[in-house]
Amino acid sequence: MKSQEKAEKIIHIFDNSFKPRWVRYIEVLKSNLNKSSIWIDCGCGENEYVKEFGTLAGKAIGLDVFEPHDKVTPFIAAPVNKLPFENNTIDFATLRFVAEHLPNPDSDLNEIERVLKPGGRLIVLTTNVHNPVIALARLLPYRFKKKLITKIFKVEDEDIFPTYHNFNTPKAFNKKYGKLSPIHIEYISDINRTNNFFFVLYLLWHLFTTPKFINRFRSNILAVYGKTN
Repeated sequence: MKSQEKAEKIIHIFDNSFKPRWVRYIEVLKSNLNKSSIWIDCGCGENEYVKEFGTLAGKAIGLDVFEPHDKVTPFIAAPVNKLPFENNTIDFATLRFVAEHLPNPDSDLNEIERVLKPGGRLIVLTTNVHNPVIALARLLPYRFKKKLITKIFKVEDEDIFPTYHNFNTPKAFNKKYGKLSPIHIEYISDINRTNNFFFVLYLLWHLFTTPKFINRFRSNILAVYGKTN
């Protein structure tokens, strides 16, 4: 049996309702897409989500400052703070592990609000600096942290970017940004499966933070914002 499969079995022995962050993100993503919607995936990376789920929308476009290798899936080179769309033209926007890399999240959220139609939605999935492991990692020098992430979490060096975490607290997520109001916020555990020590550590922390009054200390935040009229 593969180690990943063993890890999943162990997790579900202790918490049968557990869903990884990617599973929850995709569930929320798909529930907001329909054939009449226009979706932009801001900070899309290799644009794999637009490639996989874009057919669920009427139109789907990935945006990033770096061009993906895939030249077929719809893509526009643009930063989050300069979206090349008219006011009130987008139904749905996503920020998947992008918020932590934004030095001025208020202005970026204002730009997303500008292009969203009234009633439009924004989904954000990001890290939570109130999680002890992430809080500790912030204290490490960037070069050392980059090597550590590459070794322990098996992330490619070129996929690691500087982080600012200026939007990465439960308090910040519960605020209203212009006409963007939070309508759903949940805190998700990222239980690492590539390293035995971290697997046990993260699993124990997940179980400890099960009560609602302390689950805001889990490693990830998934939020949905709606634009009011």
